[in-house]
Amino acid sequence: MTFRLLPLSLAALLCACGTSTSTADAGQPEDAGDPADAGGSEADASTPDAGAGRDASTTPVDCTPNSNAGCPSGSQCTVLGFDSNGILQLTCEQVGTGAKGSACTTSMDCGPKLGCLTMSTSEATCMAFCDSSTRCQGSAAIPENCGKLVSGASWGLCFSLPPCDPFAQVCLAAGRACYPASGGFGCMPEGSLQPGADCTRINACAKGSACDASSATCRTLCNPDVTPSTCPGQAACAKQPSANYGYCP
Repeated sequence: MTFRLLPLSLAALLCACGTSTSTADAGQPEDAGDPADAGGSEADASTPDAGAGRDASTTPVDCTPNSNAGCPSGSQCTVLGFDSNGILQLTCEQVGTGAKGSACTTSMDCGPKLGCLTMSTSEATCMAFCDSSTRCQGSAAIPENCGKLVSGASWGLCFSLPPCDPFAQVCLAAGRACYPASGGFGCMPEGSLQPGADCTRINACAKGSACDASSATCRTLCNPDVTPSTCPGQAACAKQPSANYGYCP
């Protein structure tokens, strides 16, 4: 099974360490360098880079990282890398002993349900895979969310983003804007597409808007609890399911 990058993808920040596959399309969530994403200091996003350390003959496997389904006993499912078409590939590797947050070279350095990944320019560390039933561990100041890496997958990666207000649009680092993220909002590299434009990433759109996955277009963010509506012509703000934000028509 192959997976393509999700609109709310971490691909731009992530590097599958120890891989020999080619890089993928620039993806997104921003603030990623420090324990934040990624939350402390905001790091620049970059495309997933191919690392060294894994044999190029490593075979992609149809498996699930958060449950290890599809891998034999004693091995774990982890990210192999991205192919030339930006498709994420998975493989089964030996389970290591590294704890979450510990430095690593390949995923074989990491313990169960952990993968060796790096947020942009930060050092590669063992990061936790997750799903909708897994509660990611973070702090009260910088909570972690389970963000999907790819479309169609039941699993994701625990990450954090500097929290922000999507309506005030205040981010500490220049060139950042506030976008919806799994479990809240986070500062990410600011896009340039205007409302109505086709998009593939949540942060491909200009500040004050975001990529609506249901229509794959940029839409203006609005607060559904504010009266009168802040949308042009005071049009009704369409609240998103299980979210505290909406989109203007």
